[in-house]
Amino acid sequence: MVRDILLFLSALAAHWLFTFGGVALVAFGVIEKYRHKETHKRIYWGVAVGLLMVASYQAWNDEHRNTEDVIKQRQQAEIDKNVARSQADERQKQIEYLAAHPNIKPEDLTKALYTALHPPAKSPCDVVAAYKLRPLTGDDLADSSSKDHIPAPYASELSIKNTRGVVPITSYGVYFKDNILNAVAISPKPQIGSWGMGGNELSFEIRVPINKGVPLVFHVYGNRPVKVDCINVWVTPPPKEWKQ
Repeated sequence: MVRDILLFLSALAAHWLFTFGGVALVAFGVIEKYRHKETHKRIYWGVAVGLLMVASYQAWNDEHRNTEDVIKQRQQAEIDKNVARSQADERQKQIEYLAAHPNIKPEDLTKALYTALHPPAKSPCDVVAAYKLRPLTGDDLADSSSKDHIPAPYASELSIKNTRGVVPITSYGVYFKDNILNAVAISPKPQIGSWGMGGNELSFEIRVPINKGVPLVFHVYGNRPVKVDCINVWVTPPPKEWKQ
């Protein structure tokens, strides 16, 4: 407790000496030389007290930032600890596997070690929609009804299959392998409601029924060949006023 008070007072004195002893006194000296008149003591003390309050805030702000840094460091240490614990658990599983299979082949051992140290990432999709993806050529872009596309090294047509029909309100989340530059809704354009794009994800919402067999088509542009990871589909019950 005493140590914390001494640290605060030390920071307070450092800030106050800089603002008052350094900046304010120099300013008073310049003003007095220009006016050929000494500054009244009340002004000196008023400025000194005001700058003391400013120095108090600066000292408190320093301690506040230091506390935030310590909290962030502890959080990062906890994250690193959890990652290390997870990797240790994976290695322990591999050791137990090897103990239970003493006659494992070298190539199987390498595969098992790689799987233990690099577990497959969980797919972001729960309900996966079928799709077709084909590269676009210059003729495809010239014939496209959309003029919103931007120049990009790679362009592909994403066609999401619709075998059962789409009901309101159905939402789609398309996850790509890499970040994309742009995506343009091609057809059926009037039925595709609000939609957005960011990073490696394209999301949109269907607010009116679409007959089965009518695919949902987008043109997708990227710096790399467009590859789809998966497509998530979920249906949200419409608001009550929509049912009336």
